[in-house]
Amino acid sequence: MRHKLLFALLAIVFVAASCSKSGKTDLLVPKDAGYVVYFNTPSISSKLSWEEIKKSALFERMTSQTSDSLGKRLLNDPSSSGVDTKSPFVMFAKKQGQGGYIVIQGKLADTKALEKTLGEVKEKKLTIAKGDGFSYTILEDDAILSWTDKRFVLLGNAPAGTFSGSGYSRSESFGSDSLLLFIKNTYNLSGSKLLDSDSRFTKLIKSEGDIHFWIASEYTNSYSDDAMMSSLKLDRLMKDNVTTGTVKFENGKITAHMDQYNSKELQNILKKYENGAINASLTNRLPANAPVVGAMVAPLPAINDMFKLLGLDGTANLFLTQYNLSVETITKAFKGEMVFALSGFESKKDTLRFGPGTGSNDMYVYEKNDPSYLFGIAIGDQKAYTQVYTTLEDKFLKEIPPSIKVINDKDWLLISNSDADVATFRASSSKPAYGDRFNGHQFALYADIRQMMTFTMKQDINDNPERQKIYDLSMNTWENLWILSDLKDGRYSTDFEVNLVNKQVNSLKQLHDYAVQMVPEKSVVDEDIQYDGLDTIPPPPPPAPMKPLTEEPAKKK
Repeated sequence: MRHKLLFALLAIVFVAASCSKSGKTDLLVPKDAGYVVYFNTPSISSKLSWEEIKKSALFERMTSQTSDSLGKRLLNDPSSSGVDTKSPFVMFAKKQGQGGYIVIQGKLADTKALEKTLGEVKEKKLTIAKGDGFSYTILEDDAILSWTDKRFVLLGNAPAGTFSGSGYSRSESFGSDSLLLFIKNTYNLSGSKLLDSDSRFTKLIKSEGDIHFWIASEYTNSYSDDAMMSSLKLDRLMKDNVTTGTVKFENGKITAHMDQYNSKELQNILKKYENGAINASLTNRLPANAPVVGAMVAPLPAINDMFKLLGLDGTANLFLTQYNLSVETITKAFKGEMVFALSGFESKKDTLRFGPGTGSNDMYVYEKNDPSYLFGIAIGDQKAYTQVYTTLEDKFLKEIPPSIKVINDKDWLLISNSDADVATFRASSSKPAYGDRFNGHQFALYADIRQMMTFTMKQDINDNPERQKIYDLSMNTWENLWILSDLKDGRYSTDFEVNLVNKQVNSLKQLHDYAVQMVPEKSVVDEDIQYDGLDTIPPPPPPAPMKPLTEEPAKKK
């Protein structure tokens, strides 16, 4: 669905409100919603106001390119639409039969102002009608904007293909009569039919943060509608399986916290394997200055239990018999302690030759970055490991390029293309600065974003001013990434942290400034949305042509 003028105007109001509660949360969200995103607009607007956005060069260009009086009015003052831009907004998606719909919902400050705004839309004459306790107007592609004296509900189709045991099928798209029924049902939600009757959702919404999200696996798939998929007993994993998350924009960093609530059966399995955590004996094996490093203590025996839970253990073991293995043998072969590192990139020259049939005999030389890496996994039961490794050696390892080394190193299996990383691993004495923060968690990852950008972006600049601008801007914005995860009481909790170079300014304001500066100064204006220059950002310039070689590069002796 292509969003025309009205949708763009509503989007501006929505974004502006994000910059400026029936039930425990006063949110009309059904209990079987698959996806929910909640925008805490009072918190967000305290960090980046619409007045600050209006001062940007991009906003000024958008305003100057807007000829429509309605667009100018809403750009200048989104609250003039009648929408309460100081109250939170919520967006949710719900599966309905073989289709689905998506809703954006918020509070109204002035219904007359909203109706006046709709009457000023020139692109299409909108007719306001009365529904069962609400007013509404049908927009493009059967999307419907409805409202009462207190709130608005914008509802439209969310068509998407689904995968099932019988293949791919396109979902159903509903007509306006069905959409009106979904709107009526949304306004009539109460009590146990509301998602906030679930204490996990209430806890999420009431927690401190700027953006909250909810993903209910049980209501985001079509497994129960397909005989083949339902035979896998996936409901034992999906029922009550919910991922919740909260994003916060703080000074100098963006943080997020996620909780993974599992089904009762999966939770009971994971509870059995909560022992063990990352410690110095793991982190001391990793390169101290690598741009990307990670460590993990995984409950591998839980894999065998999950196969049994799903009734797949027989099928999996039948498949593995051709390799003289079983699921239990594989999970016993390794302890679950793992480390990995991307220690850098080595710049190498390579040759591209246009062979017969291409119309050219030219050879081109170009620079490429080959990553240096290491992966290690601790060996468990020696007998089981010998059985697994023998199979790997016989069936798979012969096909690995000589540059990749597979090493049996005492109690570890290593895979690496870097002798230096292997030596560091064996010395087990690196004492990296990130080690203290890794220790005690079940999973940890650190990425030096600036180092990664230096390796991946700098060599492609080639005196290109636009690429140089992007590189310099990115290097002055991004610093590093941390991911730390723990398993407790059968569920995982994960914390994300993206640190920025500037520690004094709120990260949301920095992201806004970064995005504005990334937009080219000259951008074509979309004919449908006169004030929107974001949809027409030209693609980045093509890479500089490679120089023809008169002779092949000298081979190393």
